[in-house]
Amino acid sequence: MKTKEELRLYFENGDIPKQEDFWEWQNSYWHKSEKLPNSSLELITYEEFLPSPTDNTEIMGIGKRIVFPEGIKVIGV
Repeated sequence: MKTKEELRLYFENGDIPKQEDFWEWQNSYWHKSEKLPNSSLELITYEEFLPSPTDNTEIMGIGKRIVFPEGIKVIGV
């Protein structure tokens, strides 16, 4: 896989990238409609926070609470 810098070089002013270059750039990013595999995520877990059993827009903690705004897509809860 090419780095972001290598991919940027294909699309500088005056360049004429090939179709393969465009597809390589497209395939290097996740689309918002694609589900990310948990193995590709580097999430920090905090033992003091747990998903709320009754509300998937909240994460409950000891004296703390994180509330996700309405419309946010929560993955893995």
